[in-house]
Amino acid sequence: METAFLLSINKSPSLTDYCIDFQLKINKSLSKQGVDKRFNENLKTMLKKLVEEGLAKQISQKANLKGAGKHFTEIRLMDSTEFKLSKNVADKFPGYGPGREAIAQVQFEYDILSGKITQMRVGSALDSDVTEGLKEIETVPKRSLLIRDLGYLYPKTFLELQERKIYYISRAKSQWNFLCERREKVSANNHYRYN
Repeated sequence: METAFLLSINKSPSLTDYCIDFQLKINKSLSKQGVDKRFNENLKTMLKKLVEEGLAKQISQKANLKGAGKHFTEIRLMDSTEFKLSKNVADKFPGYGPGREAIAQVQFEYDILSGKITQMRVGSALDSDVTEGLKEIETVPKRSLLIRDLGYLYPKTFLELQERKIYYISRAKSQWNFLCERREKVSANNHYRYN
């Protein structure tokens, strides 16, 4: 019954809603300030650890990474996701488009070999994947493999990763041209078959 209370509200739950829900479920009262104080670094650390453990368990069951450590120091997979927020936080989490709704963007990077989260940040939808992907590049050890989608990389990024002796896998834009060390143009059309 208490869950129906929160679900029936046609907006994001407020701290007051959480306090009422807590009181209904646990039969103890909690103030808005009490809830707010619990959203601290300790909670952030605990949530990060829970995500790490859950991912590590799933990946170890599904992936066979034996031998990958011989070739790479780390294998980092990074991507982002977005979700809508209440309009009252649009100044902190601006979205895009005419409505300027509030949108949060979560940047997440995970080292598949160690099972550790290497980056997890929350920002606005206006934050660039390219900028976010380079924020902590100095923490990436040599011989690491970065797996990222096209939004994180542009030609200057490839050069920086090469200088740092970091490997990467990414799609390339179709209009990009590549040269072999012999300075011969490589055409992607010669390497793909279209059905």
